Amino acid sequence: MPKFKSKSQQSKNLKKQAKKETSTLSLKEQLAQKRKAAQGRKELISLLTTASFSSVLVGILLFFVGGIKVAVPAVLEDV
Repeated sequence: MPKFKSKSQQSKNLKKQAKKETSTLSLKEQLAQKRKAAQGRKELISLLTTASFSSVLVGILLFFVGGIKVAVPAVLEDV
């Protein structure tokens, strides 16, 4: 008579198998991936910060040159 495993045992076995498959990278490779992801996030944040500051600067310059009716749409277009 065959023995049947409970669903909880089956799910535990599946989790163990998935864990084994994902941990095939060495520690150095995992750390390298984390550094690469952190570098990408850092570049994205700096790009967004630069774009925001530049649009505000353009808006301020246009405010002094052309007035508020020109400055507000220019800032809202860039963002």
